[in-house]
Amino acid sequence: MGVEVRLLDHNDFNQCLAMSFIQPRFGGTDSPTNTEFVERFAKYFFKNDSYMGIGYFENNILISWIAIGMFDTRDLGVFWIISGLYTSYIKTFFTFERPDIISLLQKGFEIVESMGHTTYYYTIAERAARVYERQWIKNKVIPIGKYKLETICVVEPNEKPRVPIYWKLMGETKQPTRMIIKKRTLIQ
Repeated sequence: MGVEVRLLDHNDFNQCLAMSFIQPRFGGTDSPTNTEFVERFAKYFFKNDSYMGIGYFENNILISWIAIGMFDTRDLGVFWIISGLYTSYIKTFFTFERPDIISLLQKGFEIVESMGHTTYYYTIAERAARVYERQWIKNKVIPIGKYKLETICVVEPNEKPRVPIYWKLMGETKQPTRMIIKKRTLIQ
């Protein structure tokens, strides 16, 4: 089986759009509409210094992909996020054990760390947070202890956080479940 992990470009956009509607989002968050997807993700498919998409292909068929944004702000400094992770594997749970997820995360972390981005922010539904943390501990990609974990903010269901950058971290979308904003900082 031919496996390839590579940066995505405009030729991959339609496959990624279609994949975003295969199943409900992990952790109870809402999937974007077609229009919202185009507004949020189109920039990840054109070469630039702030956004990139990485795809995992088997026999030239897109299986999974992630969108990574890299930023430098006055409030948070230099940081990066995974703003989307989509897969064609339909499961009711998330795991770092799958080869596509392992490969995407490994490639993503390698690229952003090589660019000097040492702080990773993410938002997760509270009900999925413990499972995600257990998965993180068992992952084979990022050594345990390489990153320091902090909880930054808890956002109530259907609420907008007061801090503008946290709203951006949530994709500028109110979620129907309690959300937690966390950060991992590379220990150097």
